[in-house]
Amino acid sequence: MAQAAIELAVAHDLKPEQVASAMISAPQLKVWAQQAVPPNDLISAAHSVPYFVACAFADRRIGWNLFSPEKMFDPVVVSLIGRIGFDPDPPPHPDRFGHRHGGTVSVTTTDGRLLSHTCKAPRGSGTTGIQWADVEDKYRALVPRAECSGDRV
Repeated sequence: MAQAAIELAVAHDLKPEQVASAMISAPQLKVWAQQAVPPNDLISAAHSVPYFVACAFADRRIGWNLFSPEKMFDPVVVSLIGRIGFDPDPPPHPDRFGHRHGGTVSVTTTDGRLLSHTCKAPRGSGTTGIQWADVEDKYRALVPRAECSGDRV
């Protein structure tokens, strides 16, 4: 879902303040809707799809900073979360592998445009694979948090 939001924001040069409302739609939505809480800690952040979508609109990327208190309480992100809703009638699963399907993000902009983007599989998923540059970026971002120099590992 976040990948769809990133691609939508980039394709339309969409700024957070231009998002009047957003709707997320996916077969697995019923589970996600139960987890849709504004985050206040690592666990709630990791399980809030609206939070990931809001961060994707705000930053046009998903990074490890999502799990910082600064990002969770960022006024832009908090404001966006309040404008994101769930499709009341999401499409059914196309097969028995519900975890393999992406979703659609639709946005109504403040100037009245309706924009939509569907992502079948996010970057780094089993379907799309992962680039070594992404592995290195993850390593460089996380190793210092373990109080260890990246050069020593």
